[in-house]
Amino acid sequence: MLIDLTMNQEQLVDVVERAQEQNIVIPTFKQLREPNKYVPEKIKKALKDVG
Repeated sequence: MLIDLTMNQEQLVDVVERAQEQNIVIPTFKQLREPNKYVPEKIKKALKDVG
């Protein structure tokens, strides 16, 4: 059985709106792949003491 990777546009809009309301930054796939290269310094500093 394969995983269904179909995007639900309505759900995506809801998630983005909720993230914006709560000031949550959702990283791009590019940022997830190479965080040292593509994540802004401001965010790196804010996450320095996390995890």
